[in-house]
Amino acid sequence: MSLLDKYNEAMARLRADVNDVIHNDMRDGIAVAMVDSARTRVYDAYSPKKYQRRMTLTDPSHYKFYPIDMGVEVESPITGNPEYAPPASSGWNPGYISHIIQTGDGYPWLTNGTDINIGPRPYLDEGMKDYVNTGKANEDLADGLRARGYIVE
Repeated sequence: MSLLDKYNEAMARLRADVNDVIHNDMRDGIAVAMVDSARTRVYDAYSPKKYQRRMTLTDPSHYKFYPIDMGVEVESPITGNPEYAPPASSGWNPGYISHIIQTGDGYPWLTNGTDINIGPRPYLDEGMKDYVNTGKANEDLADGLRARGYIVE
């Protein structure tokens, strides 16, 4: 086996192990970052008058992870609360609340002045940025690689 073949084999093994760490070992840290982001960017942003919150975004088990190469996509597939839905004639769709929250679209009662226009409150991408920018992602990645036998300083 040539030196180049050995290098390519080692790089493929490292890439596979990094993916394994990201997809398995880092989920808890990412979920904590999502919960913290939801708490500060969503729940602390305002107090609704028209509906009562279920606080589902503060439950880490509500986040779903989809592995991608050298990364992970996160979503929060929680639907709107039908208890506070406007009449069907309004066109209300109890879609994923993460879309409603992150874009600011989907609050039909705002048109009748019963609540404030809160606008978009992106929390998923911002939570991931927090996880990376605080250094927590690097710590979790290093810990996962150490657990797989790598020497990481």
